[in-house]
Amino acid sequence: MSLLILDFYTNRGDKVENLYGVDSPIDRERRKNLNDTFADILRRFNNLQMQINILSGDASVEEILAELTEAINNANSTVAELQSLVADSVESSETAIQTAIDNYNNELAAQLTVIADRLTTMQNAIDDAETATDAANTATANTTSAINDARQAITDINNLIASMSYKGEYNASTTYNTNNIVRYGKSSFVSLKTQNGIAPSDDGVNWRLLAVGGIDGQGAVNTVNGTEPDESGNVNLNVPSSQEFNDLEVGVSIINSSINDIKEEKLSVNAIYKKELYRQLPLRFADYQTIVDREVITYIYPQSFTVDWNRNEIFILYSPTGGASTKRWIVVFDLETTEYKRSFHAGNAGGEGIVIKYEGENRYLYVKHSGTLLGKYLINTLPANLTSLTAESTYDVGLFFNFSYRNGIWIIEQDGASVGTNIRRTSFTLFNNNF
Repeated sequence: MSLLILDFYTNRGDKVENLYGVDSPIDRERRKNLNDTFADILRRFNNLQMQINILSGDASVEEILAELTEAINNANSTVAELQSLVADSVESSETAIQTAIDNYNNELAAQLTVIADRLTTMQNAIDDAETATDAANTATANTTSAINDARQAITDINNLIASMSYKGEYNASTTYNTNNIVRYGKSSFVSLKTQNGIAPSDDGVNWRLLAVGGIDGQGAVNTVNGTEPDESGNVNLNVPSSQEFNDLEVGVSIINSSINDIKEEKLSVNAIYKKELYRQLPLRFADYQTIVDREVITYIYPQSFTVDWNRNEIFILYSPTGGASTKRWIVVFDLETTEYKRSFHAGNAGGEGIVIKYEGENRYLYVKHSGTLLGKYLINTLPANLTSLTAESTYDVGLFFNFSYRNGIWIIEQDGASVGTNIRRTSFTLFNNNF
């Protein structure tokens, strides 16, 4: 009987040599199944071997051969199953391993990208630091150079100061250094170099003249305003006496008083006759010609104005002439900027008064409405440009032309009886807030 040797191969022809080892690419559970199957095969072959050994017994050869054939078939079937299981396990394991490798490679690539980015950032920071270091080194070098220059300048100045010392009268046997100063022949000289035995003169090579001596050699001048000194070297000056000084002071005081009087008089005259312009507004505003053309009139002209100081607005009342229109136009400017804001119509009768009055939370415009009526118009906000306002209230106060308001009192010009042929008498009447 020959020895049966079993070798297991994968479906790719790769031999599986160590089913019990840890190097197998099959997981623990499948390795256990394979091991159990292999033990079963060994057990079957042991039984087969025992059956062959008892051929000489009571069993017939045909039965033994039948049992042997069945055992071989079972073994072959088991081997086939084992080969299929190994192949599937290997393939599945390879797929899992490849997936794991791919995942690892992807994660590794991502980490390498992050590392590369950080290396780039680090390199940029190093480059910036090197640039800043170079700039700092340059600045330090420049500062050091400037400090050294300043120190050298201080040293030179100190040396100059030290050398510019007065050596007294010139002595031919003395050695003089640069910038030494001596007195010679009533004058002073400065040495231009280190020298000895050269008498001072203004030669520009050895010495330079500093100051010319006076006539006495002690600093006395030659003349004072053309007056020569006397034999003692003094210059006699004609100094006024004490009384003359007092008289001079009195005269100066009188002159100053007269000047002050003239100044005050001039200021007073300027205050009366030389006023400064506060604002200058145009007679023909932006919509002037539009109103003239639309109302078919010759022109409109200003007759009165008032200022709303709360809102810095000036209101000017214009009246028409040269046509049938009787509309009165209110023109509004910004008092600070003199900017033209708008024009609107309010009132239809001749009047020469206009008032802006705050009542509670409301702002009202008062102008002549018609006849002898005073009109009251609400203008919390300015109306649209070139529109007409409707009076909120009217008051029959016998208004002729002029009216005004201050501190709760209205003053109204009223028409009176005629006197003679061409003379009309008028009167002014005072009203309270409620007329």
